[in-house]
Amino acid sequence: MSKDTQYGCTLFIDDFTVGASKQMKRISFSKNAPEGAAYDEAWLQRLIMSHPRVLPVDQIERAFEDPIPICMELPKTSGGYLDNLLVTPRGDLALIECKLWRNPEARREVVGQIIDYAKDLSAWTYEKLQEAISRAKSLDGLNGVKPRGLYESVAAGSENDQRSLAPTTSRRSRVQRLGIA
Repeated sequence: MSKDTQYGCTLFIDDFTVGASKQMKRISFSKNAPEGAAYDEAWLQRLIMSHPRVLPVDQIERAFEDPIPICMELPKTSGGYLDNLLVTPRGDLALIECKLWRNPEARREVVGQIIDYAKDLSAWTYEKLQEAISRAKSLDGLNGVKPRGLYESVAAGSENDQRSLAPTTSRRSRVQRLGIA
């Protein structure tokens, strides 16, 4: 039995053939880890962009099922950057702000911060949102490859056309900024 936990070691079982399981390594997210630790907020942002289903958004609100990653570090007008922008196949925007447990802002400021981002973005036109996306970090977190726009991202797996997505996205973002849609 592992000394790290009372439950023993955690296994990842790919299938039930012999040798198909691997012991998982425990990762420490301690409050006292240095800011430049391997598992920081930038790592969390990249994880969400690579695997958006890691967020249980469909358990909170079914309308946000199957989110599509758009960009990281979306610049906003009043300063600051939104950590992750996702969109649903219907054009609903999901604003993601990443905070690690060790970050003291995690409990207090994140709620106000995300409300400010939603307030700012709700006043944007589709064109202004597209322009901000073009200045954001790409899906891989590097600035070498431009992020795809909303239409290109959603069109890859949807029947929406750009004419219907733009007004839908603008209207929904205004209503959903308070989570009432």
